Amino acid sequence: MKKLWPMTVAAALLLLIAAWPAGAQPPAVDTPLTVRAVAGPHQSTSPGRQIFQPLIIRLANPGAPTSTPTVTSTATRTATATATPSATPTATPTTPAGWEILVNEGFEGDFPGWWQVYDAGASGGEYYWEKRACRPFAGGYSGWVVGGGLDGANLACGSNYPSNVEAWMIFGPFSLEGATAAELRYKLWLNTEEGPDRLCRLASTDGLNFAGTCTSGNTAGWTDRVLNLANVPGLGNLLGQAEVWIALEFTTDSVNTKPEGGYVDDVVLRVCPGGTCPTLAAAQAPSDTAIEAPIMARRP
Repeated sequence: MKKLWPMTVAAALLLLIAAWPAGAQPPAVDTPLTVRAVAGPHQSTSPGRQIFQPLIIRLANPGAPTSTPTVTSTATRTATATATPSATPTATPTTPAGWEILVNEGFEGDFPGWWQVYDAGASGGEYYWEKRACRPFAGGYSGWVVGGGLDGANLACGSNYPSNVEAWMIFGPFSLEGATAAELRYKLWLNTEEGPDRLCRLASTDGLNFAGTCTSGNTAGWTDRVLNLANVPGLGNLLGQAEVWIALEFTTDSVNTKPEGGYVDDVVLRVCPGGTCPTLAAAQAPSDTAIEAPIMARRP
């Protein structure tokens, strides 16, 4: 029986080859084969003995072509083009014609700040411009012409101003290049001897030599004063100048002092950078009898 097994297998292979359809292609390498060992229908009843039937090799679906997987196309979502709205043109902002404020001094904050203050008087003590609460036009403070310095700080509200004072309050330099207008404007309260005791509004192009207009006498309360930098007495038109200074100066002689002297408030230096800027006339009090006079002054 042992010699019959190889022969049986060989015979089965020969039968399979002989039965292969003519012209049929052999299966692809990856074609699965189903191998089934079919046992014989009978088994020996004798102990230790078994009858073997031939081993049959069957090809699953013989001769059928290898199936090619079908690729099912998956629908791809195509982005729908959305119209991009056109940008709305933005108008280029333009700066309206108007004043540019260089100084706005109400004496409510730190003082002197950007101002230079000093007393150029040769005698009479030390008296500077200083913020004081004695007589404000608006807010809680104004600038008293002699309210600061070693001696001025000791003056009580309502005191007479001293003799031989030359107190300066200066701002600058600043440029007026390209300007079409410029002015210094402030509120003034004044009570001085007419003539030699005066409060002056001045301008300069070198910081040493000043010119402008002085007020002396009594303004009978708060009033307006303006220095037009396009028409400064003694200097003319300063528009277009690269460097300009402005100053407030309080000067007294040796006799005839009066209570308080003078105060200023709401000091504004403004420039019109181009075009036409609205102007305001100086609102002078009806009872203002103070005297106006041009002057040339040199800073010590």
